[in-house]
This record gives sequence, structure tokens and C-alpha cells, in this order.
Amino acid sequence: MSEPIKALALIGMMGSGKSTLAREIGSATGWPWLDLDREVERRAGRSIEEIFRMEDEVGFRRWEHETLEWVVAHVAGPYVLATGGGTPAGPGNRSVLRSHFRVAWVDASCETLYHRALGPDRPLLQKGPEFFDRLCAERRSVYADLAELRVDVETASPADVAQNIVAWWKGL
Repeated sequence: MSEPIKALALIGMMGSGKSTLAREIGSATGWPWLDLDREVERRAGRSIEEIFRMEDEVGFRRWEHETLEWVVAHVAGPYVLATGGGTPAGPGNRSVLRSHFRVAWVDASCETLYHRALGPDRPLLQKGPEFFDRLCAERRSVYADLAELRVDVETASPADVAQNIVAWWKGL
């Protein structure tokens, strides 16, 4: 019989608040939390923007997958992982997430997510709002396929959303 899954992964587009929610859930449960993008930066020794500039998105996705595998191998559960927006679509990542995590999709409208995500440290946003809308639409099907829970963060506070996710987790 396989061991029960003891880790929670938050998936969703950039701007959905995954890192904030991971911190809130960690605080509510006492679990450690990690931000996959920050772990990629730590392991690579440079920012995501620099990785994109030097290695393009393909290089970043390689770093992301290797870091996800590292987290699974080296972090004991229970813990919360805030993934990057494209993590579930990255090569090999969906199977890792399915095998090692309970997955919650943090969602809002594409327009809301775009405005929340605006900032210089988001390489994919440099391609403009039309690109973001296409990306958001494409990723929704990936998120829906992978997630066991979808939470709407359009208007709810991070504390309320975190409380709902924790209640869901406890009910599993």
C-alpha cells in the first residue's frame, strides 16, 4: 500500500496569490512552505529574469523541473508548495505533482490576474496582455485536469481562501 500524500501544491496563473496563500496556509497549519520560483533562483544562483535572458524559457523550464524533483526528494511533509504559473504545463511536472501532492488551483479571471501580475520581474508579461490572455486560456485546461480543488480568489481575502483550503485538506 502506498504512503498517503503529505504535501499540498498550489497551482494557478501568475498573480493568483499562490505564494501569499502558501504562507497563510503554513501559518495556519504550522507547515513549512516553499515558493518554487524562489527555490529555482536559489539553486540557479540567479533571478528568473536572468535565467530567461540567458537560457530562454526552455532553460527555465529545465531548472524548474529539476528543482521540483529536488523538493520532492529533500523536503519532508507535510508542507505547502507554491508553484510557478507554468509549472503544471512544464515537461514531466504534471506526473510529479500528481504523484507527490494534493493539488489546489488558485483562480480568478484572466483580466484580474493580468493586473495583479504586472511588474518588471515577470518575463512572460513583457509579451503584452493579448499573450497573457491566450496563455491564461491555455493553462486553464491544464489546471482543471490536474487540480483536486479549485478556489476562486477574485474577491476573497487570502486568509479566507487559506482557511477554505485547510478545511478541504482536513476533510480528505
